Amino acid sequence: MPVCEISYPRGLLSESEKNNVAQKMSGLLIEAEGLPDNPISRSICLVSINEQGSVCVGGVPVSLEMTRKIASS
Repeated sequence: MPVCEISYPRGLLSESEKNNVAQKMSGLLIEAEGLPDNPISRSICLVSINEQGSVCVGGVPVSLEMTRKIASS
């Protein structure tokens, strides 16, 4: 079963953006598993999107503003 867990600061992505990320990641995971991209394969593909109140990169807290700058570059 293809599985992916994504964590990011709360408020970074809209519902539409989260859905887009989940759709794209599902396709990549299915491809990486060597499965055909169809409803059956997608039914066993899990993408967990976790909005966190606090996110650290390399042990350093990352602000929402900093994350937005990184995401837009």
